[in-house]
Amino acid sequence: AHIPNKVEGLDIREVAGTWHSVAMAA
Repeated sequence: AHIPNKVEGLDIREVAGTWHSVAMAA
């Protein structure tokens, strides 16, 4: 999945955890 540049401004660990949660739910 392509990560928008905006995500770079957030905490990578938090984003990865959130994305993983969404990916698992999908």
